[in-house]
Amino acid sequence: MIKKWIGLLLLLVFIGIPQSSVYANDEGTQSAFSISPLNSETNQPQSSFYNLMVHRNEEKVLKIRIFNTSLRDIEVLIEANNGTTNDNGITSYLNDTARDPSLQVAFSELAKVKNKIIKVPKGSSVDAEVIISIPEKTFKGVVLGGIRVTSIEEKNNSKSNKNAVRNNIAYTVGVILKEEDKEYEPQINLLDIKTEQRNSHNYISAHIQNAAPRIVKKMETTATVYKKGESNVLYKASKSEMRMAPNSNFYFGINLENQPFISGDYIMKIVGSADGKDFSFEKGLTIKNSTAKELNENSVFVDKQPQSNAWMFIGIGVLLTLATTIIVYLGYSKKVRRKKDDEI
Repeated sequence: MIKKWIGLLLLLVFIGIPQSSVYANDEGTQSAFSISPLNSETNQPQSSFYNLMVHRNEEKVLKIRIFNTSLRDIEVLIEANNGTTNDNGITSYLNDTARDPSLQVAFSELAKVKNKIIKVPKGSSVDAEVIISIPEKTFKGVVLGGIRVTSIEEKNNSKSNKNAVRNNIAYTVGVILKEEDKEYEPQINLLDIKTEQRNSHNYISAHIQNAAPRIVKKMETTATVYKKGESNVLYKASKSEMRMAPNSNFYFGINLENQPFISGDYIMKIVGSADGKDFSFEKGLTIKNSTAKELNENSVFVDKQPQSNAWMFIGIGVLLTLATTIIVYLGYSKKVRRKKDDEI
């Protein structure tokens, strides 16, 4: 009888512990095609990117050969995009970033795609042409861009089902344009600090800018956050081997993991180097109570009801203590009865 009561108590305890599950859906599709940039002088395949010395009022035609190795005809989209920096500290050629204020001459303004949509028959190849027109006014340093080739089918599929995990087939050929061999020093600036969320995780992010017309090939950064007036480090993030496109910016973020935002005044300190040139910044941040509450409620990783969970575990502890007490008491009572029986 005692064992039945204890088993029932333990069953109720484990039923009360919340369970979780994860479900993933992968419906990826692929189109078999590849590309090769052609030398602008010989029309023969060359290295994976263009590094061109240009002159004002000059016009160059860049050709990208597209090979369709599949068993069906395909269509591809050709885009000429600016070189930017994504929030992972990697050079990107996606057309999804606002233009940096320091960018004077953009690749997308100099490059014109002759035919944006090209049909490539199965088992054959077609050349795409991008016309580069250099303006009369000279520009300083480096202009960075990319010629991006994407399967239209893949592009449409990724939009039709945003919840599906898909292998979007796309290739990019980088293009470097310059009118001089002069190399400019990196000019790293801190534009702002903000609170944000990435994939439902809470972040404190520093808006970092490379205002120089130069590609930063090796960048490392460490950011720390303190409560204003205190010396204890609350949050910290470090990253090395980053790159920055010329005249671009990105958000270097500190992931708070499962910790909630707490309103108050904070200080962020940033130190690092860009191609050997050191930089350091310090800036204040105020997190309002309304902002902290909103972001914490939107995060699936922050515990929304810590007190209720605490009371749940307290209840479990009480039940287990009660069960132990009952076992000890019943065992003792049984022993006393046996002793009395022996005396009789």
